[in-house]
Amino acid sequence: AVVSTQSTGNIEQKKAERHGLLKSCKLQDIKLPLKQGSMDDIQNPGGAATATQSSEADATQSTTTDPDSQSTQNIAKIYEKESKIVLDYSALDDEMKEFTDQKEIEHQGEVYERKIETMLNTLQRITAPNMKALENLDSVKEKLQD
Repeated sequence: AVVSTQSTGNIEQKKAERHGLLKSCKLQDIKLPLKQGSMDDIQNPGGAATATQSSEADATQSTTTDPDSQSTQNIAKIYEKESKIVLDYSALDDEMKEFTDQKEIEHQGEVYERKIETMLNTLQRITAPNMKALENLDSVKEKLQD
């Protein structure tokens, strides 16, 4: 019974993590490649529910009186709906699909984060001189007009 409880707890934790990631992607308007489902299947930001989710919640509330039970049932419905979302990993390099260890995955994530940071820094350096060039151009135009 203890192992079953731990397994159930681990499953619920993974569902919560997946929900958090999906919700974060939706909030940041990150378009995920999906084989099945839609980003609309994720609860709206700020806890606001879609019309379908609201009607489902109303139906649940009318049959249940315990607030904790309602919350648990609502969460279960959200997770159930999100479980139908299937991500499309076909665009990933084969090397990325072969990671099995969480540490490998985290390390690769850190590598990508560093690459993104380097690219952002490069972009910032590129755009800064262009701003000064426009200011200098305006200054030269004013001098020519005088």
